[in-house]
Amino acid sequence: MFGAVLVMFAIGMVFGVDRQVQTLLVDRLPALQQLTFLEESDAVQQQLQRQLP
Repeated sequence: MFGAVLVMFAIGMVFGVDRQVQTLLVDRLPALQQLTFLEESDAVQQQLQRQLP
């Protein structure tokens, strides 16, 4: 049973369904937008700038 769930998630990821669901949830539940505070921190942004060519 768990293997079937994993296969379904993998297929969904291949077709981009996971991104669509994430976007839909953030659009419908504004409280989820607050979860991006780590991505927007100065330390993370500096590391990302270092990674870009």
